Amino acid sequence: PTSGTVDLPLSKLLDAKGESSIVFIKWFVKEPGFVASTPQEERLLFPEAAEAPVIDQPNPVTPWKIGDDWVEGAERDNAFSQVHRVTMRVARSRARLYFVLGDWIDERPLRNISSANVYSLPQAFEDNFDVVDASSAWAPEELVKRCSSDAMTSRVTVCQYLLPISVPSSTTVTAFAVEDGLRESPRVNVIVPLDRVPPRGNPEYQASILLGKDAVNIDVKDVDVKLLLPSLDKLTFKLDRPRKARRVCLLASKFAPDVGADQSEAALATRARNCTWFDYDEANENMTWQLQQLADISGIDRHSPSRSVRIEVLTSLKLDGYLWAFPKSQTFMWFHEYSPTPLLFGV
Repeated sequence: PTSGTVDLPLSKLLDAKGESSIVFIKWFVKEPGFVASTPQEERLLFPEAAEAPVIDQPNPVTPWKIGDDWVEGAERDNAFSQVHRVTMRVARSRARLYFVLGDWIDERPLRNISSANVYSLPQAFEDNFDVVDASSAWAPEELVKRCSSDAMTSRVTVCQYLLPISVPSSTTVTAFAVEDGLRESPRVNVIVPLDRVPPRGNPEYQASILLGKDAVNIDVKDVDVKLLLPSLDKLTFKLDRPRKARRVCLLASKFAPDVGADQSEAALATRARNCTWFDYDEANENMTWQLQQLADISGIDRHSPSRSVRIEVLTSLKLDGYLWAFPKSQTFMWFHEYSPTPLLFGV
């Protein structure tokens, strides 16, 4: 060529799956009036890349449930840490699997090709990384510390995957496979999910009760209370925030004029933790409780002249990426009182 440059279309060799190639390039120079120069040659190796590993969806080591983060204790610690078990696998059993935790922005090749002998692919590679065997005895924080890579060092340090690992939430897991005679695989990664704590008292993170005309608002000690008409035999309501995960629990007790539920966050959290929560049925939106049944649960004698019931309904909402919201409380009063039987003293 007159320009002295030769363009070789080798991209297909680099992109070829399941194939490794060696390209021989031979050249010589011939000038007018001179014999050709001694031929020279060069060999270029285009090895196949190992197949990328698979990282399964992380699963909680100890699943947390609604209300675990509302009260101090081991359950809250678990709900905040949200440690997940991460399982990875390779496509072929002879491949070795390595991983790095945290943000890994190092783009240096992890395997260098040796110029000593390109005819033997298994011996043609030199690993450009150091390996630490990950131990199942390491706590999640120690695993992150030992298996994080520093881009400023001359060689990358990675951990070899042997067994499923326990990783804290919001941690990035990057993995690649290495196989004798092949380039390292493409890197794959997954971010361990994190459910954040929703702000308390924010209506955007709460579900509210929607009622018909069967309840009357009254003010009892600065608490929002709805009075149920005595003629009612059941409590029926539905929740707003359609197509969102919602749960309901209900607490019933005998009504006493001078006794009300403690509305502090600590007391409300304790009641909510001891309550049985039900999934809100999206298909059948109206939830119904028989009031007489609630009176029976409260231990009220059906023949008592005073059969009024105090009902507290707690609701919680779960948005994507958040824990279950701190419960919202709504109180109902079902007054079912009879005048005392008159006494006869004589005729």
